[in-house]
Amino acid sequence: MDLNFEGLMIETHPNPGKAWSDAEQQVTSKGLGEILSKLELRSVNVSKNINGRIEGLRSDIAELDDQIFNVLKDRMLLSETVGKLKREKRLTILDQKHWNQIITSRINNREDNFLSKQFIRQLMDAIHQESIRHQTEIMNTKKLTLFKSLR
Repeated sequence: MDLNFEGLMIETHPNPGKAWSDAEQQVTSKGLGEILSKLELRSVNVSKNINGRIEGLRSDIAELDDQIFNVLKDRMLLSETVGKLKREKRLTILDQKHWNQIITSRINNREDNFLSKQFIRQLMDAIHQESIRHQTEIMNTKKLTLFKSLR
């Protein structure tokens, strides 16, 4: 048991298909035995020496998180520069062909990063949406200025 669970509820029935309710959730006594044999109980109590090591690792993780956010900030600044160039040249914000190439490249290289395909896709989609938001602001800056001057 993990993730601060305090209990486990399992419905059993000698013949789950004939259970009066929740037949799909029922397990046989054999199935219950298998579940219980694989159940591992974990402690929330951490010894002081392990807690110190965990806190040190968490501190290292926090530093890496800060580095990630700094890199993302730099990436968004570059996206804004791209947005200004696109505005100047009257180009669309989204270049679907380029985006498909990026996604394919990142997913194909994911094993080098020990990251799942799903995680890479979700992360890249989130970064891309933020980049689009920044570029949209750049694209609309000129329009907002013009609109305000016409008032």
